[in-house]
Amino acid sequence: MAKVYFKLDLEKDISNWWGSCNSQFMGVDWKLRISPKLRKKIIGKDRKSAAKFLKPFLKKLYRKDIKFIHKFKGEIKEYWAQKEEEIFKRITLITKKPIWPPKIVCYYTTFPRGMYRIKKHFAWMQLDPKAFYTKEIFCSAILHEIFHFQFHKYFWEYCKTLGMNKIEINNVKEAVTFLLNKEFLDLIPFKDRGYKIHSNFRKDLSKIWHQEKNFRKLLKKASTLIKGKYSYLVRGMDKK
Repeated sequence: MAKVYFKLDLEKDISNWWGSCNSQFMGVDWKLRISPKLRKKIIGKDRKSAAKFLKPFLKKLYRKDIKFIHKFKGEIKEYWAQKEEEIFKRITLITKKPIWPPKIVCYYTTFPRGMYRIKKHFAWMQLDPKAFYTKEIFCSAILHEIFHFQFHKYFWEYCKTLGMNKIEINNVKEAVTFLLNKEFLDLIPFKDRGYKIHSNFRKDLSKIWHQEKNFRKLLKKASTLIKGKYSYLVRGMDKK
């Protein structure tokens, strides 16, 4: 049985702050989510230099918010545990594949961005109450990342056989998370918005899913759309 474990790790949090401030993805410039004063301490720095500032800064932040952190961690763990078995059943039903990996570690982070590392089998969760302030929002974010794990394991190579390149596959991978709104809202009542640039793409995929709930066929149709109607989404991304 697959299981999600939750942890708070200073080094992982530092990595998320540093990586987010020095990268962009799907039209989102992550550094704009924090103040200009903080950006100056991180942008353009190597990780070691950024960590000299971030380590004491984050330790102070943890001490300041210690009551919230303990309360939040407890609520999230309990809420997810109540939903986990049914969530995994539905993902398995949709993809026709077992959950991968069986052990998933979600690291809390104080930077307002959640992401994942497929080779390390872990995801980050936002801890910032100003950005993601309810257990439903946080657990929706984790479901989003777990769906990515499943995609990478079982469908990345399949998408390549459909003629898609890496950039096209990444766009499809993000867009198909519309399924969280179709199949999981009764479990976690918070809508997955995805990236703004995929808004219309997600709507078209949703219509296709409504007609026939077959994930592989959905990806086949998505391949046609990303190479035709939505080819503009990938133009220029290889230059960023």
